[in-house]
Amino acid sequence: MQRIIGEFSLSNPGPLLICIGGMHGNEIAGVEAIRQVFSVLEHRRETARDFQFNGTMVGFVGNVSATDQGVRFITEDLNRLWTANRIKQIADKPEKLLEDEERELSELKQTILNYIAEVDAPSVILLDLHTTSADGGIYTIVSDDKSNIEFATKLNSPVVLGILDELAGTTLHYFTSDLIGKDLISLCFEAGLHSDPLSIQRSMAVISMCLTIGGLYCVDESLFLREVEMLESYSARLPSVTRVVYRHSITQTDKFLMLPGFQNFDPVTEGQILAHDKTGPIKAVCNGFILMPLYQAQGNDGFFIVAAEN
Repeated sequence: MQRIIGEFSLSNPGPLLICIGGMHGNEIAGVEAIRQVFSVLEHRRETARDFQFNGTMVGFVGNVSATDQGVRFITEDLNRLWTANRIKQIADKPEKLLEDEERELSELKQTILNYIAEVDAPSVILLDLHTTSADGGIYTIVSDDKSNIEFATKLNSPVVLGILDELAGTTLHYFTSDLIGKDLISLCFEAGLHSDPLSIQRSMAVISMCLTIGGLYCVDESLFLREVEMLESYSARLPSVTRVVYRHSITQTDKFLMLPGFQNFDPVTEGQILAHDKTGPIKAVCNGFILMPLYQAQGNDGFFIVAAEN
């Protein structure tokens, strides 16, 4: 794997769209989706008479080492390291002493900031592409910032609020308008099951919509019309906006085991047994929908419960 997947621009002024795949190395769908979008853009440039493109799209692999090995992370979760204190510690540490994900963060951070400085776009859209270990995980995560929510609700997928309040050290926490000195829309898109080929198509659809909504791709017809319609059809049965009401955090010593068969957005009821650990059964603390039930060896989040936002 190389850090930079590709770059596309016609040298026209416009926004900078930054797409990241493989922030977790076992989530390869985003990387493949970014590659395919670049391929289609190049084909359209060569064949479409009315092709217009304003701004720049660039794609990165988040965790190169873990993606090479097909594991979520090598030493620690890269998408939990983006805190101010940890970034300062990494910057002050001699390069030869950096652990795997510390080195990945250092390289990825500097590469992204360099692109933002060199392209000098009026605004930036950052899209972090992920997949889940449970099926049905198709949703967009954003902060409570009004502009982020307005953008996310146009992506034909459920919007989940409050996850960033429960976690720390994600790319969405670090990359802010204050940091880069310009308007920024930052989103995380969960495209579905790790191994589902449709997760690639859903990721392509969301990249395509970011290009269109952001004003980069200036043609009426979407790049991936069939994929966009597929995503819209899937999301029609799900609540449009939800908020996290409970997070069940775990450690490796808990011996956490999720009950089989849960999919994202399955309804759960208060008192329902959802999992077990070394202390016994784990029950839902309230009614709602389950999100990100853990069916993989690595991870610190057993599951979330979300409720529809009024």
